Amino acid sequence: MSVPRREPWNTGGQGQQKAKKERNKYRLDWDWYHHLFSLPQLNIPGKRKEGGRRISMGRTDREELKGKVISLKDLVAYQEGSIASRMIINTKSGSITIFSFDKDEGISEHTAPFDAVATILDGACEIQISGITYPMKEGETIIMPAGAPHALTATSPFKMMLVMIKE
Repeated sequence: MSVPRREPWNTGGQGQQKAKKERNKYRLDWDWYHHLFSLPQLNIPGKRKEGGRRISMGRTDREELKGKVISLKDLVAYQEGSIASRMIINTKSGSITIFSFDKDEGISEHTAPFDAVATILDGACEIQISGITYPMKEGETIIMPAGAPHALTATSPFKMMLVMIKE
C-alpha cells in the first residue's frame, strides 16, 4: 500500500489554490505524456488520410513489429525542423517510444509522475535533470527520476528510445 505523497507546497488553508496553480505550471500529467508520445510517425508509407494528413501508428502496426528483428533507429525518420515519434509498445503498465529530433529541437522542462529511461540511438543531445546538464551521445542511457524536472535539447539531429514504466 502506498502512502499519498504530501508536497511541501501543499500546506492547506489559504494559498492552497495558488500553490496548486504554481505547481501545475511545472508538472505534466500522464495524459500529456500519452499525447506527446503518440504523435504520428511522419514517414510511414501508406499512412495518409484524405487530404494528406498523417495518422498515428495504430495497435495493428505495433502488432506487426512483434516477433521480428528490428532496428530501433530505423523506425522513425528525421524531419526537418521538427520532432517525430513512433510508439512501439503501449500498455497500461508503460510505453516504449522511438523519437527523432532535428538539431535545436527539444522538449521544455517538465516533470513526470513516473521514472523514464532514455537511450540515445543516434546523434547527440543534452538532457537536463534537476538543473544539471548531461551531454548524451549514441549508446548512452540515462534514467530521469519521477518528479524531477527535466528537459532535452538536440545538439545535432538525434534519435532516442524512451521507456516509461507506470507504478
